[in-house]
Amino acid sequence: MEHLEERGTDRNRSSPPLAPRAVGAQIRFWVAGLLLAVAGLAFSIVLLMSPAVFQMYYPRMKIAPEVGDAVRIVHWLSGDADGSALNFSLRRKISAKEINHFTEVRRLFRKFPLVGAACLAAALGLLVMNRSQDKLFQKVSWRALGVWLLLAAVMGAFAVYDWPAFFAAIHYPFFGKTSWRLPDSCYSLHLFPTAFWKAMAGAVFVMTPSLAACFSFVAARLIRSAHFFAGSNRRSGRLVERA
Repeated sequence: MEHLEERGTDRNRSSPPLAPRAVGAQIRFWVAGLLLAVAGLAFSIVLLMSPAVFQMYYPRMKIAPEVGDAVRIVHWLSGDADGSALNFSLRRKISAKEINHFTEVRRLFRKFPLVGAACLAAALGLLVMNRSQDKLFQKVSWRALGVWLLLAAVMGAFAVYDWPAFFAAIHYPFFGKTSWRLPDSCYSLHLFPTAFWKAMAGAVFVMTPSLAACFSFVAARLIRSAHFFAGSNRRSGRLVERA
């Protein structure tokens, strides 16, 4: 019994509680993972709705035969033309309410690159504070993946259980209660039906962790390179002083 108690005491001594500095490092890793996941989400939407990428996958989806009209809408979303130009290019097939909603969508889309860049900058700053940690890329990428899988599991379960409620939930914070609710006869719903948005949601769920992992890899390499060159400069300075 005494031997077992001594062994247990040794085990407790070998695993002391985390110091406040270590706890702070773990918190920074988790927050950086969250920021990288948000950046991956923002840039995945930017990529999927960029005209060049959209023209590659939309025709293959065979959503609607009017591929050219869908491409014109996406081009308009990435440009500065007013709603009358969009209505003219679509041969007046869309209503004023559709044009107003597309205007709101364009305003929102323009914020995504800024949000993504801000999240990347904030994550990089947090990782710089943890630059002395070993396996920086693995630590932050696994946390980003864990955060996103948790969010994806919750949102995916919600979408599968009640897609209309899920669709309303992600639209309400940005567009309010009614501006995005269009009659079933609207032309834009013919070009972008429920099947299109479900496929987009699946693509975003896959692309987000992939982009987050790429961002974390690049950030870790940049930090390691900067840390290495800073150390080299300090060593060179010491050698000069000694000389």
